[in-house]
Amino acid sequence: MEVKFPEILNDLVGNYEWINCEFIGNHLIEVQFRQNPDFRYQNSVAIPVWDKKINKDIPGYRFVEDNDYKRIGFYVN
Repeated sequence: MEVKFPEILNDLVGNYEWINCEFIGNHLIEVQFRQNPDFRYQNSVAIPVWDKKINKDIPGYRFVEDNDYKRIGFYVN
């Protein structure tokens, strides 16, 4: 899923090396001025997986195990 860069942050472009935006759906929920370690898998999308019962086979994505608190991994692409 591609999300348009939030207009509210346009004044920040060019002032920081990294602008890490986190979304739920199309809603911006968090902004950090650092690189996001969840993208260390050469991925552009990181969908967290919390439940071991979830099917780990989604077309176009691969599952990577990455335990953190109750998260078991990510679907990445």
